[in-house]
Amino acid sequence: MSQWRQIVENIFRESQVTYRTYADKPYLNDIEDNFMNKPTRGLWGCRDDSWKEWCEENDFGYDPHYFEWKLKPGSKLYTVNNKNDFIYLLKNYQAESQDGSIFISYLKLAKDYDAIELTQNGNIHLHYSIKTDDPELQDPKYRKALMIAMNTWDVPSICVFNPSKTVDIIEEPVEENTVKQSNSWTNKGKEGTHGKFKTKKQADAQRKAMFANGYKG
Repeated sequence: MSQWRQIVENIFRESQVTYRTYADKPYLNDIEDNFMNKPTRGLWGCRDDSWKEWCEENDFGYDPHYFEWKLKPGSKLYTVNNKNDFIYLLKNYQAESQDGSIFISYLKLAKDYDAIELTQNGNIHLHYSIKTDDPELQDPKYRKALMIAMNTWDVPSICVFNPSKTVDIIEEPVEENTVKQSNSWTNKGKEGTHGKFKTKKQADAQRKAMFANGYKG
């Protein structure tokens, strides 16, 4: 698929997707480069609870509040679904670090696109070092970028480069959390607590089912 055809398809498809960001208030920071194949700042989000689950599995702190948002119609989204999508970025949007290594420049990518999303399939194939027969990428200056790939992204997610212009907030921050009370687990929201379960896994399952059915905290 050509890059411009991908843009056109994403404009119509992705403007309907709802993303979730875990934070106590909406933040709309423009991006910066950091030479790790991952932009700094920007607005980050996921289509599901991947980030929350990653934090819990890795004992990494996160804010139990979240807000939901969509890309505005007409936003240009670059999707990384496989190795070739990554290689295209590395060859066409470059930033050079002090040691001469080449990484992806998201500041340059932001001139053509409004956001980038790493899909579930992309995360699987780019979570570890990648190999390529591309002659240009055999140059040692690409070694670090190919070794890191997109491992620093942790989970399938989206980063919006200039969110103040391309994002519609559709849900102000609410608290979604599973808490322990005495010897049981319950789900805590802005309307109080819901349910009583023997394990956190059971409480999480009930919480996800509630939100999937339209519950808003």
